[in-house]
Amino acid sequence: MTDWRAKVTQAQKLADKLKESAKTYELVTYLGGSHGLDENSGDRDDRILKWFVQHLQ
Repeated sequence: MTDWRAKVTQAQKLADKLKESAKTYELVTYLGGSHGLDENSGDRDDRILKWFVQHLQ
């Protein structure tokens, strides 16, 4: 399944702008993943939790 809602090129353009602005970011893509990332929910949830732990202390 692929994400027909948002193209990966759009995410890459955003990442490029964040990099140009010296912003901290992490772009993660999943080959064949859907928009909700259901197929990769474990990794998705781990990354979200890690972000909250790092940024909300």
